[in-house]
Amino acid sequence: MKQKLMLAATLMHEPDLLLLDEPTTGVDPVSRREFWRILAELHRAGKTVLVATPYMDEAERCTQVAFMDAGRIQQEGTPTRSRTSSRARCWRPPATTRGTS
Repeated sequence: MKQKLMLAATLMHEPDLLLLDEPTTGVDPVSRREFWRILAELHRAGKTVLVATPYMDEAERCTQVAFMDAGRIQQEGTPTRSRTSSRARCWRPPATTRGTS
C-alpha cells in the first residue's frame, strides 16, 4: 500500500523520468503485478522508467537491463541477451556433506 501511494504521489507531477529503487520489495504479489502494469503503461506512454530490483522476473519485464557489482556495470543488454550471455553466471554455494565428522 505504501509503495502504491508513493507511486501515485510521484505521478501527480507527470514526470518524464521515474527513478525507482526496489519499488516492490515487501509488496504482496497482487499489488506487485498491478504496480508493474502501471509502469508498463507509463513506458508505452513514452515515459522513461529506471528501476533497481533484486527480482529477475521483474527485470525480464524491462527493455534493457544492467547488472552491477560494487557500483560498476558488469553486463548490460536486453533481458534475453543477458540470460543467454556467457558472462551471465549464477553463484552456487558449495555442497555440504551431511553426517561426516
